[in-house]
Amino acid sequence: MLDSLAREQLEIALCGGVALGLHGFVRATKDFDLLVREDDVERAKANVAALGFTLAAAPMTFKRGRLEETVVHRVSKSLGSSLLTIGFLLARGYLAEVWAGRQVVEWSGRRVAVVSASGLIEMKRVADRPQDRAAWCDSRRPSMASRKNDTAVDMSPSAIERRLLELSGLYELCMSLKTARPVRPPSDERKSDPSPRRERG
Repeated sequence: MLDSLAREQLEIALCGGVALGLHGFVRATKDFDLLVREDDVERAKANVAALGFTLAAAPMTFKRGRLEETVVHRVSKSLGSSLLTIGFLLARGYLAEVWAGRQVVEWSGRRVAVVSASGLIEMKRVADRPQDRAAWCDSRRPSMASRKNDTAVDMSPSAIERRLLELSGLYELCMSLKTARPVRPPSDERKSDPSPRRERG
């Protein structure tokens, strides 16, 4: 699919679960989510239709009329009793900034564009689903301003393993902070008992 889009010189940027995996945060996913320019979406759908993605749904709009409005074109391919789906997200509105910050990485012997880590975090913040809040620890998300500091992604196996361990540790820390209860210091018995004590004798 990526090779077919590249042959037609259709620019895309991987996002969603596949992009999370490329950044070292592995998550099970059944679909491909791609950012694409609005002017290219019909060409992209026609391109993947030749690969069997002929089941097209009507375009869906989320958060309509808001700054975070997101438009998705979904096309699917039948694989027996299941469907493989591609979601083309239009790179407009706030996603135009996410698109501008995309990066090129090596994946399976090819160079592909992928949404940056800060761009993915911004998309998760906007989606604001329970699984996104848990995974990214809502109160610790950086803003899109940090996108300017993004650099080329090291995709070597050791680098991916290191990032995965770091993210797993951060996730566990965030969840522990969310569920922690305040601990009261032990009370001073002498201060808590106002009645004077009598000495024996």
